[in-house]
Amino acid sequence: MRRYLVLILSLICMVGSAGATATISITEFCPDPYLHDDTDEYLILSGQGSLDGITVSDGKSGFRFPPGTVISGTLTIARNGLAFSQSHGILPDFEWQDSSPVVPDVISSKVLRMANANDSLMLYSDGQLLQKVSWPGDVRPREGQVHFLEGGVW
Repeated sequence: MRRYLVLILSLICMVGSAGATATISITEFCPDPYLHDDTDEYLILSGQGSLDGITVSDGKSGFRFPPGTVISGTLTIARNGLAFSQSHGILPDFEWQDSSPVVPDVISSKVLRMANANDSLMLYSDGQLLQKVSWPGDVRPREGQVHFLEGGVW
């Protein structure tokens, strides 16, 4: 009996931790902002839990988070923290292009640059695809357009 109880509790813990990762998603992004060379492009992740094993990619480059990073609500990740601050009046939580000593860096493999007219963002957990958004397709690109995920629809 005790062995079955331990097994059931272990399964509940595994399902609970898998569910926590699955709730992390890209909920906002802007690939074609107004600043020169799109240095203020950004994305927002929403959810709860550890970001260990979470990566964001466009298929050519991407980033992961420093070990031990946790999300509780939203995290804003910008290409250039200072450019993002210039456009939005606040610093992002992270940046993927090292530009500011006050904004923590993600761990990049090459520098992610979202193409203005035709690209995609993919969110992975330990190599498993959680989410993909493409433009054109899921959203229509245009300069200054901020894309929001609401009720599962872009």
